[in-house]
Amino acid sequence: MVEEQFKMPTGIYHVNTVTIINATPQNIWQHVVRVDQINITEYHKGFFNYAGIPQPLYAELNKDTIGATRIGHFEGGLKFIETVNHWERNKKVSFNIAVLPSTIRNTVFDKHILMGNHFKFIDASYTLKKINNNQTELCLSSSYRLDTRINQYATLWGNALLSDFQERLLTVIKLRCEQKADN
Repeated sequence: MVEEQFKMPTGIYHVNTVTIINATPQNIWQHVVRVDQINITEYHKGFFNYAGIPQPLYAELNKDTIGATRIGHFEGGLKFIETVNHWERNKKVSFNIAVLPSTIRNTVFDKHILMGNHFKFIDASYTLKKINNNQTELCLSSSYRLDTRINQYATLWGNALLSDFQERLLTVIKLRCEQKADN
């Protein structure tokens, strides 16, 4: 009863994942704003996927500008609605993120994490920095909010989950861009 008298601590947390891609920003950009269907040879499942976190399938964008809507499609029909809030072609794109409630699956992850009261995705950004004529640094940054009495512990899991997701997605993008650059 005493614990309930204190306000729930809130924290905003950020996860950054960086990769170097042997391709131009223009080549990478097209694979970042829209993601074609990801096949099983490109995406290698990890611990969190086997534990119930759905893997990404593809992302579609309705127009190339601020205010555009991108829909991220995941296994089992789960969808995220991403609204573009920053658009700087070949340099940076940012999205506000919300789960589409009608696509929530009857799983622990969806019901207790995505629709619970303690975790909320806030946004994501892709930033491209040209290193030289043949290489570009691609950074995927995500932010999320935690409202728990154990934020320090929950942050460890939130950061691990997002880092794993981001590393796997950037690996797909890197593979696609470098294969295209070779052709």
